[in-house]
Amino acid sequence: MSVLARDVQEEAPTETNIGLVGEERMARRRNIDLTRRADELGPLMTIDASVLTCQVAMPDDGTVALLRGPAIEYSAQLHDRIPGSRLFWGPYVSLRAGVYLFEFTGQIEGELRLEVAHRRGNILLKTAKLNDFDRPLCVVVLQHVRDLEVRGIKTEALRALRLESLAIHQAYRAPEGDALE
Repeated sequence: MSVLARDVQEEAPTETNIGLVGEERMARRRNIDLTRRADELGPLMTIDASVLTCQVAMPDDGTVALLRGPAIEYSAQLHDRIPGSRLFWGPYVSLRAGVYLFEFTGQIEGELRLEVAHRRGNILLKTAKLNDFDRPLCVVVLQHVRDLEVRGIKTEALRALRLESLAIHQAYRAPEGDALE
């Protein structure tokens, strides 16, 4: 059931709106559908880990590549000599304003730091430290972005990682032509 706003200037308390408070009452004034859901049929997109960019092996130092078939695999014992802290980044996708759930498939041993950014990685939308992929990561996108990037960053506590895919679910879509403010 949708709480679709109506064109109403200043509403006097009535039987239909007396129980509305906060966001619901404001939505009725701003013409926003609070329960607009676009994720009833599955994820908006699924990105295989093989599409993400990841660190590569340096042939002369004996390290092993992170990309193994369709998955990104990291082991502190095998990959400790790979330079830098970023394990993977990408996929540079376009998302409209809204609320998204990022669902990762794989395993973590230890702690992985994730960053979600745009504008060539200069604007951070979300940072999080994950010990597992059991729950999705909620990301709010306030305006249309054309180059969304997810970065996996190793921490001292990260022992192992296997990333198979990332599914992006749209939990809420802002009205067309309207950015969340």
